[in-house]
Amino acid sequence: RLVGFGGERQNVRRTLNIARFTSHYGPEPDTTRDILRDLKRDFPTIIFKDAMMTFNWAKRYDVEHVLAGRWGYGEDYIRDKVKEIARCIQSYKPRLIVLDPTLFHEDERDWITVDGVNFITEEFRQNPSPDYYDPKSNSCGLKYEFALAIRHPFCVWIRGPLEAGKFHDKTVYCGGTEDVPKDKRNQEALYFQLPEGKYALGDSAYKGIDNVTI
Repeated sequence: RLVGFGGERQNVRRTLNIARFTSHYGPEPDTTRDILRDLKRDFPTIIFKDAMMTFNWAKRYDVEHVLAGRWGYGEDYIRDKVKEIARCIQSYKPRLIVLDPTLFHEDERDWITVDGVNFITEEFRQNPSPDYYDPKSNSCGLKYEFALAIRHPFCVWIRGPLEAGKFHDKTVYCGGTEDVPKDKRNQEALYFQLPEGKYALGDSAYKGIDNVTI
C-alpha cells in the first residue's frame, strides 16, 4: 500500500505479491514482520511508516529527493529518520550475528560458507578515493564479508564495510596478504576465528587457504 500497491492491486498470486514486496523492502514479509515486532518492543517510539521507509531506502538506495516524493516527507526529516532507524536495526548485530562455537556439533568439519559481497553506493563526496572503485559493477562500492552456518539457519559473521577496490576477498578473510606473516596479520579476521580442524567453504577466490575447502 505504501509504495503503490493498494488492496485491489494485491489481489494477485502470492508469489507476485512477495516479489513486489521484496523488490521494495528487501526481506520477505514474515521476516519484515519479525523485525518490526522487535523494533516496536525495543524502540516503542518508532512509527510503522518510518520503519518501512527505512527498509525501502536500504533496498532501493534512492536519493532523499526520490523518497520525499514517494513517502510524503521533507528531505530533512527523511535524512534524520532513516539514519535513526537504521542505527536501531544495526544495534541487533552484536547479539544476533555471532560465530559461537557452541552452535556447532562436535562432528561437524565444515562449519561455514564464506563470501565477499560488493554493494554499489553513491560516490563519497567527503572522502573520495579510487579505493572505492568496484570493478564488478564499474562503479563506487563497499565490500562486506559474510559467513553462513552450513547446517544451521544462521548468519554468523559480517565484516565491513571495506573499500570495494582495495581488498580482495582472500585478503579480507586472511587478515592480510600472503607476503605478510600470519602473526603480523589482523588477528580479528575470520581465518583466525575457526578452530583447528574446522573449515569454511568458499569459491575460487579463496584458493590456497589451508582452512577453506573450494
